[in-house]
Amino acid sequence: MRLLTLSLFFFISLTASSQNAFTKAIIYKSDGSKIDCYIKNTTNESTQQVFEYSIEKGGAVTRIDAASVSKVEFEDGMILEKYTIDIYTINAMAINRKLADYEFPDNKFAGTVMVEKLITGTQSLYQFVDKYEYPHFFYKNSSAVNLEKLEYKEYTNDVGEFINKREFRSQLLFLASNAGCEKKLESLIGRTEYRLANMLSVFKALNGCLGEKSIVNNKYVTAKPGLRVTINGGLSATNLTIPDPNQSSYPGLTAESFSGSIGPLLGASLEIVPQKRQKNYTVSLDVLYHSYSAKTDSLRPYSYLTGIGEFKFSAFSLSPSVRFRLTKSLIAPCIEGGFSYRFLSKTKDYYYTHNSISGEEKKREIFTGKSNTIGYFAGAGVEFKKFSILARYTMAANSSAFHYNTIFVMAKFAVLGSDK
Repeated sequence: MRLLTLSLFFFISLTASSQNAFTKAIIYKSDGSKIDCYIKNTTNESTQQVFEYSIEKGGAVTRIDAASVSKVEFEDGMILEKYTIDIYTINAMAINRKLADYEFPDNKFAGTVMVEKLITGTQSLYQFVDKYEYPHFFYKNSSAVNLEKLEYKEYTNDVGEFINKREFRSQLLFLASNAGCEKKLESLIGRTEYRLANMLSVFKALNGCLGEKSIVNNKYVTAKPGLRVTINGGLSATNLTIPDPNQSSYPGLTAESFSGSIGPLLGASLEIVPQKRQKNYTVSLDVLYHSYSAKTDSLRPYSYLTGIGEFKFSAFSLSPSVRFRLTKSLIAPCIEGGFSYRFLSKTKDYYYTHNSISGEEKKREIFTGKSNTIGYFAGAGVEFKKFSILARYTMAANSSAFHYNTIFVMAKFAVLGSDK
């Protein structure tokens, strides 16, 4: 079992260094020339500012940054254009922000960067995701040269009240008013939050009111996550620990008396899989079956007393988890974590003692605690299209009668749904 686990992690280390996937694109340079190429996909969720590209797939890789680029168009529709912006970059969730964060000079960013053009229309929508992965939205009229920032602040004041400064709503109402659509869009704008889906809806409606077609450039922006069903198989290795066994009841029995047990692992999963260019995660609900079977050695606490224990169980685990891919390569290493609720069915559970002097024999149950246990786990593995191979370490969180830990080495194969 140890060799199998080591082999899996060796495979992960190899694939982690493998070449990432490349997307066909055109780079428009600042000097007016252009490069037809393949750009390396990155794991960074902020707006891409540096591009590694090759002229041919698998060819030599060249690096170019935003200073030398005016625009990038990807084959899948994503468009990046260079503009000068002025924003606040704050490394804190909204609920943890203070008004002073918006006044602190180090949190202010002004510069010329690549910005994603989400919607092309009379009123175009842009997004810049900062280094802390927070989005900032902008718009531009087709006749304008520069971007206009959609203003928004959110923070907690000194008395703990959450403040939203939704100035962007007034800006959107102004655009709607200029288009003669204020009454038609007033209700929609009044409900709009500073979120991607809301902004897309408003700008589609705004351009539609102008009689113009809105083009959503990046098809993955509006793509919904896919569902898929996998079948799972592999091996489980379980160890049991008996906390402080009572020697008067179980003479000779120790915490480590039961050996580890290796058995088959079977199951199925329902997974939610985001489309390409969205965040690198998969949400999964696993139903897994595994078993344990072990006997103690012939224990001799005294020369006249022999003890033997046996424990067998079958278990179903219901395990929600989140899995993160570490790269966007075709074969991607990943890590995961989650919880499990294990339903235990004991088939054998006893400790038998024999006194060779008196001839007395005793047989009693060892594990008298809860049959169902809550646990937590962490794991790592690799993904390749519809396949994934994972090694998972699970520990019980609430078992008072005994403690267990289980290593699962599991292969998943999607039989229904998306492989993206």
